[in-house]
Amino acid sequence: MSPVASVAESSRTEVSRAESAPPKRLVSVDALRGFDMFWIIGASSIVLALQHMTSTPVTRFLAEQFEHADWEGLHF
Repeated sequence: MSPVASVAESSRTEVSRAESAPPKRLVSVDALRGFDMFWIIGASSIVLALQHMTSTPVTRFLAEQFEHADWEGLHF
C-alpha cells in the first residue's frame, strides 16, 4: 500500500468514527431544560390553584413568584 493510500484510508476511518459517535451531552443542561419546561407548561397553574384554595405564607410566596416581575426586581 502506498503512503498516499494509507493516509487517505486513515482519514476516511477518522471521519467515519467522528460521524458515527453520538454527540456528547451535558446531563445537567438537559435537566435544567426539563425543569424549566415543567414550570412553563403548567406547574405554575398548580401553584396558583393551591394558593387560591389554601392561602398560606408559603403558597402566597410561591404564587408571587409567578406574577410578572417589574423591571426593578427579579424573581427566580
